Amino acid sequence: MAKILAFAGSARKQSLNKKLLKIVAAGAEDAGANLTLVDLADFEMPLFNQDLESDQGMPEKAGEFKRLMIEHDGFLIASPEYNSAFSPLLKNTLDWASRPRAMMNRRWLPLRVKPRELWQPHPERWVASAAWFSYACCSAISA
Repeated sequence: MAKILAFAGSARKQSLNKKLLKIVAAGAEDAGANLTLVDLADFEMPLFNQDLESDQGMPEKAGEFKRLMIEHDGFLIASPEYNSAFSPLLKNTLDWASRPRAMMNRRWLPLRVKPRELWQPHPERWVASAAWFSYACCSAISA
């Protein structure tokens, strides 16, 4: 059975996206899914900066999250919408997690070939569509 990593692109304790994700995750588990639900607030990392990466390497929490992504077969993501894009927290997390190791080894590029689903609770359909397009393009480029 496929292992799914689920997380919200918000660090807010009362985030609607976290609440939505918990409901969906419970339903998926009831249906037999092998799902791991994590909170990005537990993986605090600095803003991505290639100079920082060159000088200090990948931050410990970024490495921990990247390992989780590698260990799972797909992702379930709920993210708030900011200016027709997904959240800066999600973008930064994916920037760190998509960094290749010294050699371009496919297993270290967690976004390259894995299915992913992004949900956004927003009354304006075009907003979620624009954010999805931004997410799809960004993950294709960063992988």
